[in-house]
Amino acid sequence: MTHQHGDVVIVYHEEFAYDLPNLQTILREELTQLPLALPADAQVQTMVRADVTAERLRHAGLVVAYGGDGTLLSVSHYVRRTPVLHVHSSGPGSVGHFAAADLRGLRPALRAGMVLASVPRLAASITSSTGHSSSVDLALNEYYIGNRVPWHATKLRISADGGPPVPVTSSGLLACTLAGYSGWASHVTHLPLSEFLQRHGGGLGRFCYVLREPMEESPPLSGLASVLEIEAVGGFGSVVPDAYDEFTYKRHDRIRIEVATDSPLQLVRPKGVAPLSASL
Repeated sequence: MTHQHGDVVIVYHEEFAYDLPNLQTILREELTQLPLALPADAQVQTMVRADVTAERLRHAGLVVAYGGDGTLLSVSHYVRRTPVLHVHSSGPGSVGHFAAADLRGLRPALRAGMVLASVPRLAASITSSTGHSSSVDLALNEYYIGNRVPWHATKLRISADGGPPVPVTSSGLLACTLAGYSGWASHVTHLPLSEFLQRHGGGLGRFCYVLREPMEESPPLSGLASVLEIEAVGGFGSVVPDAYDEFTYKRHDRIRIEVATDSPLQLVRPKGVAPLSASL
């Protein structure tokens, strides 16, 4: 399907396709409540999540992610500056941390007022031993860096903010935004975010990194950084943004992770809700 410049595109999980007519009606009737300058003739289109590409969303004026956490995370990998509204499907086991409302509460939430919030993301690149560099999808929650064979050890040298490289052997490394810390990383550290920040000196402009299951000869590495420089010491591995796609690396490749200062996620949020951008 071809979309016009400025259209609203609903990206949905096929499990919730039966809700689309109601969702489209609400959005058509309440478009003027959004904090966006959408064209007067903007259409409300739909696209199943499995068909999404960056090119297909390039001209959208607003992307509405309708589904659970996974739908929002997958959409976030295909947009740079296009605003995103997450409408939560209230499916089982889904938290909806970034959601503006569920379907039942969407119309009242729109009428109560929305704002556009800049939510920090992480950027990563992989540079081969021959100097070829490739970008990894932006991460809204975290990157996992580890051996492609899960029962093999991950061997890395890690330098935080220009410090000396530390050789480590573990089951992988997590680098996460502070908004994403409450997911995987908190189950590794067993610490609430407030205590993690207190231990490591605050998080303004930085992100968390945590070593998973360090082996006996490795330090229990964790902390906050603006930049991580990582060298792959052994084996083939993957950098995985938000538990989604894999970007492979090989021995002696270098991985760089930093805050994506020029590409925060533009998220439509209810007024009066603490901005997620304050998390980083």
